[in-house]
Order: sequence, then structure tokens, then C-alpha cells
Amino acid sequence: MELATVLKPGLAGDSDLVVGDEHTAPRIGCSLVQVLASPMMINRLEAAALEAHCERQLIGGGELQRVVVNVEKFDARVARKLAPES
Repeated sequence: MELATVLKPGLAGDSDLVVGDEHTAPRIGCSLVQVLASPMMINRLEAAALEAHCERQLIGGGELQRVVVNVEKFDARVARKLAPES
């Protein structure tokens, strides 16, 4: 079967991942911030060809743009997101 007959606009896919220590940025050596590593997220995006979500929100999509990250601000934002909802 040819890919052209299988891949059509509007198809949906998903790929689940329970994030473990082996999926974090520090573990794979790309950052010191204790979050899902970008290469791991990209792997999941490629597996699903869609977008990535955590329990609360969308955390990534099919388009990736690299930026310089202020780690202090990023850490503070992650801490706010991990805080219990009031």
C-alpha cells in the first residue's frame, strides 16, 4: 500500500507517555530544568504527528521553534504550574 493512499489531510493520531526520570531534560543532558526533554516531546509528536498535552494544558505542537530560555523565569513558571490549584 502506498503512503499517498494512507496519509490524507485531517487524519488524527495520538501517543501517550508517562514521563519518568529517563525522559527529563537533566537525564538526557540537555538542561538542568526538571521537565520533559524537548527531544522526548518531539519523539512523541512524530509518533502521533499531532500535539502534546499534560493533565492541565497543551504543552507542544507539530511546529517547533527554538529560543533562548531564561532558566530562572522558566523554573518559576514551572513551579507555578505544578502548584496545587486553589
